[in-house]
Amino acid sequence: MKTQILIVILLLISTLTFSQEEQKASDLRRVPMQFTLFTPPIGTNGIYFYKTINDVSLNTFIGVGAASEYLELSGFINANRFYSNGVQASGFINLSGFDRGASEYSSHGAQLSGFANINGNDYKGFQWAGFSNINRNFNGFQVSGFLNFNRSANNSFLIAGFANVNDSTDNSYQGAGFANFSSKGVSRLQLSGFGNFASDVTGVQGSGFGNWAKDVKGIQGAGFANWSRDISGIQGAGFANFARDVKGIQGSGFMNIARNVKGVQLAGFINICDSIEGIPVSFISIVKKNGYRNFEISTTDWAPVQLAYRMGVEKFYSIYTISKLTGGLGRYALGFGFGHNSRLFDKTQLNIELTSHQEYVWGPGRWFLFYAEKFNNISQLKIGLRRNLFKNIWINAGPTLNLASSYYLPNTEGFKGSDIKPYWNVKQNTFDRFPNWRNSFWVGFHVGLNLF
Repeated sequence: MKTQILIVILLLISTLTFSQEEQKASDLRRVPMQFTLFTPPIGTNGIYFYKTINDVSLNTFIGVGAASEYLELSGFINANRFYSNGVQASGFINLSGFDRGASEYSSHGAQLSGFANINGNDYKGFQWAGFSNINRNFNGFQVSGFLNFNRSANNSFLIAGFANVNDSTDNSYQGAGFANFSSKGVSRLQLSGFGNFASDVTGVQGSGFGNWAKDVKGIQGAGFANWSRDISGIQGAGFANFARDVKGIQGSGFMNIARNVKGVQLAGFINICDSIEGIPVSFISIVKKNGYRNFEISTTDWAPVQLAYRMGVEKFYSIYTISKLTGGLGRYALGFGFGHNSRLFDKTQLNIELTSHQEYVWGPGRWFLFYAEKFNNISQLKIGLRRNLFKNIWINAGPTLNLASSYYLPNTEGFKGSDIKPYWNVKQNTFDRFPNWRNSFWVGFHVGLNLF
């Protein structure tokens, strides 16, 4: 108990000595080496430890000085009023730059501690801490088990087990187990297990969950979603991307949303944008201002009536179809594909489309009213010439190349129902190269009216 009381008294004495009047380096004395036994003033500097600059400082438990120049070692705490240069290592914590005049100085070198490195002024060099590094402005390489916290970190590498938190990071590289935060400056690299938050990114921003940035020039990649005001480069996410202006590629597993896009929008389900100079690739592509949309009613050699809707842009659009098949009122085919439309003359256009159609059966009394009885599919390459008849009415006609494929289960009497095939007298080339499969190929036609 007496030992604990003595420690508290000595720590209080050490703390109170910091409350001296403001001093400058010219007012301080300098010694080549000092040794402290347990805590000041039990050391070679005696009661003058608070105004002594030490070239080499060795402390068994706690070391306190005005500054250190080359080497400072302590079993528990190192504390300097103004700055710490060279190597500073402690078992628990390194403190530096908390006097009223410390803002005139900066520290450089290497700081190593079992718990934390804390500097009230700027630090340049290497910092390693078991828990946290805290500085005003930092420049160098910083590693902590939990948190790195700086007002600014310029031209630096920051690695933290949990998070890097900075007001600004210019030309810096950050890696954290949970998150990186930077409200100002340009970040070269941000990698985290959960999220990254930055003002401007020139390089790579990657996280397991999400990225938030104002402007990105490079790559923004997240397991779930990316949010950015403007991006020049690649924005990729497992679920969704959100941006104002995109120059490059915006790709996601589900959805992309942007205002203006110059490049490619690629999504597993839906793309939404105001305008695009490029192509959107998705199941659904909604382009508000310069989009391509039309409705068509047509007939082909294998479907007497076919309804189609196109949306996207003229360079590349999605097609959705429903076709009435012959052989009963309950036979239909649903189709999806992609197409390209180009202008040949004033009122004449050429369109090339590739679609796939699967038969579905309408029949009450089943678990589903609309179901696929078997794999009964037709893949079609369609070439059409479109001619404007009136203001919003076009006629569209041309040849088609058709490949029909049907599959039936083994140990059955054969195909149940009819294959998709032409109802006109068209020559078919049928080949059965694989068990339980039947394939047919023929050249057909289509004629329809476009409305838009």
